[in-house]
Order: sequence, then structure tokens, then C-alpha cells
Amino acid sequence: EEVAEAAGGGPNGNPEDILALLDGGNEERRSAYWRFVWGRARVLFASFALGSRGLDYSDTAAGAAASGGRPPLSLVVVLFDFPPAIKDYAHCIGRTQRPGQRAGRTVAFLPEMRFWIARELAALLEHCGQPVPEELENLIADDRRFVAECREAMVRLAAGRAPCPESDNAA
Repeated sequence: EEVAEAAGGGPNGNPEDILALLDGGNEERRSAYWRFVWGRARVLFASFALGSRGLDYSDTAAGAAASGGRPPLSLVVVLFDFPPAIKDYAHCIGRTQRPGQRAGRTVAFLPEMRFWIARELAALLEHCGQPVPEELENLIADDRRFVAECREAMVRLAAGRAPCPESDNAA
């Protein structure tokens, strides 16, 4: 209800006029999906498992236009938990732009525990002609420095020296 209120609510003040929750049994999910496709709901909430595959929003522009002149939908996918594989991410963001829709966008939160996927994400963005955010580039650079420092420490240990150069000066 808070999201519906922030989004301006529905024309009758009813949260169902703006929100559709892709949850519950098949019939509830089907009903929520079609309310979204036909423009009766402007926001569709779904788990990653339900929202990332098998949904086609290509009818949303026609549906929104037929429902009282609302503008075509511009899909935004918000990922609060980054998928475990870049392939899953690609499937999910592929939902943001379909024929007849305006450009979509994705907002993804990349938790520290998934930092290792940062390079793959940057490569995917570059491959698709999208800009790589500076924060993502900085994360990748920090990771490269950390790996280089670890390798240097292992080489120093293998040579019988202290792992940190500062330790050599103290001796």
C-alpha cells in the first residue's frame, strides 16, 4: 500500500488500481499479470523466479492505450538480490524492452557477497552498448588490486619472506 501511495494511487484510491502482486496460486498470478498487461495496474511485483522468465509484456503498450489513454509502460526491473549467474540477470533485464515499449531500465543491487560477478556484469553491459557505472568500475579495480596484493604476499611467503613489504623494513 505504501508503494501504491508513493506512485500516486489508483484513480479511485484503490491500491489494486496501481499494484499487481504476482503471487499466490495460478489464477491469482494470471489475474495480476493481465491487470498489468492491460494497464489496469501500473506496478507489477514478482519474485525473481516468477518475473525473470516466461512473462511477455509485448502487449502492455496496446493494453495501456486501450485503458483510458494512459501512456505506454516503460518497464523497470528492480533486483534487490542479484541473481547467482549473469545468464539469469540477462534473462531478467531482457523483460525491460520489448516491441512497442519505451526504453526500459534496470536497477540492480550487487551485494558484497557477489562482488565476483562484477567483471561479468561490466562485460555484459559493454557488449550491449550500455555504459558501465563508475561504481562498478571502481569495484572491479579494487578487486584487481586486492588479488594482486594477495598474489604478491603468496610469492613473498614462498620465498621465505614476510607477506607484507612493511614487515621487511621492520626486521
